[in-house]
Amino acid sequence: MSRKNLILFRIAIKLFCILPLSLCYGQAKDLDASLATPVHDYTLTADGFAEGLLRIANQFQIPMGIEWISCQATRTRLSVSRADATVKEILQAVVETQPGYQLKVSNGVVHVIATTVSPNQNFSLLRLGLFELHHGLPEMVQQKLRDVVRAVVAPPRQRPGGVAGSLISNVGEPLIDVRIADATVEDVLDAIASTSNWKIWVVTFTDSPAPTATGFRRTASLRDSFPVPDDQQPNWESFRWAMPAYSGVPPPR
Repeated sequence: MSRKNLILFRIAIKLFCILPLSLCYGQAKDLDASLATPVHDYTLTADGFAEGLLRIANQFQIPMGIEWISCQATRTRLSVSRADATVKEILQAVVETQPGYQLKVSNGVVHVIATTVSPNQNFSLLRLGLFELHHGLPEMVQQKLRDVVRAVVAPPRQRPGGVAGSLISNVGEPLIDVRIADATVEDVLDAIASTSNWKIWVVTFTDSPAPTATGFRRTASLRDSFPVPDDQQPNWESFRWAMPAYSGVPPPR
């Protein structure tokens, strides 16, 4: 095989790994339609920035990934009103209540991102290589992802024996397939949101930029500002649509 053909072959293989998942992501047209939905008179009140975003995601059934910084400003009561606006314009108005945030759409998911978190300290941008799990519960995919990420962010100390764990899932929860070449953590979380009933994922960064020993910004629970212990970093939480804000059950740590 010539060098040119070998390069084309490798490109084809990479596309073969990625394209089936992009089809699962997709309902992109459905998401575009949801974001373009006109709302004639809308008022949002919430106890903070993240809760406001969760309310919109639930109300309009928007797959969403939220990466926010827990601080006094983002936990201050929020009120936004708009007339004759689209859902996307309402979301943008909420994002603009806080400096340093960006709204983008990728992988069939709406993302709200804290741009002040250094990419070098943001675990969601970690590249994992090939990530795959076939015919598994969403909670199984979450747990595998958590194990892979923690091996980098919070590598365990050497100790004898194995690690015990458990998974909680609803009866009849559909199984999903995830296979992504050159995946980031964000890509896998988006895949779960796109292919399962867990439609929203939230990363809560602490206000302090002081990193962990491995160089990553600490994370906390959505419900409080205290970082989880370093040996349990990083933390994220997932929610279904129609769950009351702050009532989701995070995957096991």
